[in-house]
Amino acid sequence: MSKFGEGEDEENSVSYYDEVKGEMTRQFQANRTEFEGESEQMRGELEGFKPGSYVRIVLNSVPYEFIHNFSPKYPIVAGALLAGEDNMGFVQVFFF
Repeated sequence: MSKFGEGEDEENSVSYYDEVKGEMTRQFQANRTEFEGESEQMRGELEGFKPGSYVRIVLNSVPYEFIHNFSPKYPIVAGALLAGEDNMGFVQVFFF
């Protein structure tokens, strides 16, 4: 018989994912109550833009080759993960 995990109560154990998810939920609720009177523009500046929001990105000093060789079949992906998602996050890209 294995003694691995002996002494751990499986019903009360909380996984790392559940712990991070709970912290994100608490932070979301705190942000919602704190910034509920602000405009969408101000909330975007303070909290960051919501997933799925459209954002205009302006690139300066773009080389000619970039524009000349650009193809919409190969999109440029600009994005990031939240601070707590770097260990368990991923980016999903679809090609049409």
